Amino acid sequence: MIAEVTPVGFATIGYQYYIIYAVIDTAIIPTVYFCFPETTGRSLEEMDEIFVRSKNVFDPPRVAKAMAKEGGRRIDHEDNPGEKGIMADDRTDSIEER
Repeated sequence: MIAEVTPVGFATIGYQYYIIYAVIDTAIIPTVYFCFPETTGRSLEEMDEIFVRSKNVFDPPRVAKAMAKEGGRRIDHEDNPGEKGIMADDRTDSIEER
C-alpha cells in the first residue's frame, strides 16, 4: 500500500507528505498501548484465552492484566519433571544440553 500511495502523495502535496507519516507514527503509540496485550512469557494457549475472555477490541490489555494477577503459568512436575517451579520463559538451556 505504501509503495502505491507514496508516489501519488509526493506528486500532489510534496514534502508535506512526511507530516502524514508523522501523524500515523504518533497514532500508533497509544493504539499499541491501549489495544495490544502484553505477550512476554505467555503461551499461545494463554493468548487465546485472553482474546476469548475479551468482549470488545479494547478489552485484551485489561484481561491480560487480570490474568497476570490471578497468577502466572508455572511449569508443574507433570509438564517437565526436571524444572518444577520455573517460569515458562526462564528456561535457557537447549534440548542438546539435557
